Amino acid sequence: MITVRDDRDEEQSSRLHSSSFRVVSTSESGVDVFEGAFEKVFHVKTFEAAKTRAAFEQGASHDRWAAYVAGTISELFRAIVSDDDAAMVALGRWIRELGARGRALDVFVSSDVPRGKGVASSAALEVATARAMVDLMLRNSIVARDNARFIAHCAMLPLYCHSAENNVVGAPCGFMDQYACFWGQPGRFLALNCDLAKTSALDRAVEPFRHVTLPHGLRIYAIDSGVRHSNSGGSDYAHVRCGTFMGRKMLFNEIEARLGGRFGVRTQLMWHHRRGWMG
Repeated sequence: MITVRDDRDEEQSSRLHSSSFRVVSTSESGVDVFEGAFEKVFHVKTFEAAKTRAAFEQGASHDRWAAYVAGTISELFRAIVSDDDAAMVALGRWIRELGARGRALDVFVSSDVPRGKGVASSAALEVATARAMVDLMLRNSIVARDNARFIAHCAMLPLYCHSAENNVVGAPCGFMDQYACFWGQPGRFLALNCDLAKTSALDRAVEPFRHVTLPHGLRIYAIDSGVRHSNSGGSDYAHVRCGTFMGRKMLFNEIEARLGGRFGVRTQLMWHHRRGWMG
């Protein structure tokens, strides 16, 4: 569960010399707190990913868990402030004002999933953060619920969360987990079209997925292996994924060479990823 507050009481705010960003996480492991100046964690005008990523890479290693939360907020804000649609002007102004002196953005996370465990736990944290930010905007009447452009951005939340994990956390993962956490329903599979060109269009007419009901009598169980894991840039996962795509590139090159470029093999088979993680 995640809740977000965009200011503190008047007495606290008056003591702040700059805006503040804080993440408080409560779990069975205890309480973890990350706090920093808003302008040191985020680029207050563009919310570019590089600024937020550098803040955590250069900071203390024990604070890097908060990059999942900060990265999601950064990518959501970046998408909105860069949208020049007239319907987004007021919301973009509110986002930029969060960096004003004396303001504070607090995020409270409560979870019973042990750190380093769980299925798609990082994606779940990102999606919960994005939903909490949307709830904050609606609860404070910063944007109307029937704002079509805002609704389109909400449908893009899984991609913003995926971008946060790639470009801020530094984990070269795909976007299946974020989509599953956002669109998943109990007792149903999520059949997802993994063509990023079809999932990343803000004005797309059709969602690139469908729900499939589990066959009657089928049960799926998840068993805790007891092994902690990490998807970040220096993890085994990152190395294996990198090796997999290197092998994929070599395989496609070999197929093209043997077929002499016939049948447009490269066009038909290779999936071009806009973010640059997949070559």
